Amino acid sequence: PENPVPEPVNFTATKKWVGLPAGTRGATISLQLKRNGVAYGDAVSVTDSGTHTKSYTWFDLPRYAPDATEYTYTVIEPVVPNGYTMSQTGNTITNTYDVPVPEAIPGVSVLLNIGDCLE
Repeated sequence: PENPVPEPVNFTATKKWVGLPAGTRGATISLQLKRNGVAYGDAVSVTDSGTHTKSYTWFDLPRYAPDATEYTYTVIEPVVPNGYTMSQTGNTITNTYDVPVPEAIPGVSVLLNIGDCLE
């Protein structure tokens, strides 16, 4: 718009943790706001309070660039904690807990008799 009114905008991102073992909380993560694809400000820390969903809002962000084009705000999770797989839909970032696979114990092997598995 020509001579846009400098009305600020708010931007909210939602973080979800899913598939966690009972009674545990998701790992603390960082969210990075981006403006037109470039990091804007410092990353913020987000901690699971036990509900497995947390929202964070950036307030009073500039809506327009000096050339009167409207800024586009997005969010990323710069580092996904070990043991999680991250997915993102719009402004919602979900970390799914990866169930650990037991490691093989050196020197121990398990033999299966295929006949025992068939009926």
